[in-house]
Amino acid sequence: MTHHALSERCSAKAAAIFAIGAIAALVAASSRLHDALLLSPAAISGAEVWRLWTGHWVHFSSTHLAWDVGALLLVSSQLNRASRQSLWLLVACGAPAMSLALLELRPEMAAFGGLSGIATGAVTLWAIELLRRQGSARVVGIMVSGLLVAKLGWDWVSTTPLVVALSDTGIRSEPLAHLLGIVAACAITVGRR
Repeated sequence: MTHHALSERCSAKAAAIFAIGAIAALVAASSRLHDALLLSPAAISGAEVWRLWTGHWVHFSSTHLAWDVGALLLVSSQLNRASRQSLWLLVACGAPAMSLALLELRPEMAAFGGLSGIATGAVTLWAIELLRRQGSARVVGIMVSGLLVAKLGWDWVSTTPLVVALSDTGIRSEPLAHLLGIVAACAITVGRR
C-alpha cells in the first residue's frame, strides 16, 4: 500500500469516527433534538419510525454520552475494513431491529436512548475480528469476549451499572440493549459470510 493510499484510508476512517461523535454531541446539545429523536412506544405508535434509528443517538447525561461515544470511537478505530462495514450495517439495520426488540420485550419502558447497544455490538465485532486471527490477537479477542460477557452479566444482575451511573437522572441502564447489540453483531457477521 502506498503512503498516499494509507493516508487516504486513515483520513476516511478519522472522518467517519469524527462524524459518530459529532452527531451524538449535536443531539446532546439540543433539547429539541433530544425530544424529537428519543425512542418511545408512544412516538412509534404515532408513526414516527425514524426514532427506531435516532433513539440510539439520544443520551440522558454528559457522562452517558461520554462513555457511549468514547467506547464506540475507541473500538471503531480498531476495526479492520470488513468489520467497519459490518459496523455500518449494525447502525443501519441493527439499530432499528434492536429498537423494535426493546419495544416488544420491554413494553413497560417509557423511553430509550443511548449508543450502548451499538457500542456493545461494535465491541462484539472487534472481538470476532480478533478471534479470527492467530497468536496474540486471538488471545486479546478471548479477553475482550470475556470482559464483554462479564460486563453484561454484571449489568444484568446488579442494580448499579458497571460503567455509567444514571441514577442521578432517574434513568436506569437497560442491559437488554447490550445483549441485543451482541446478537445483532453476531447476526451481521454470520449474514456476511
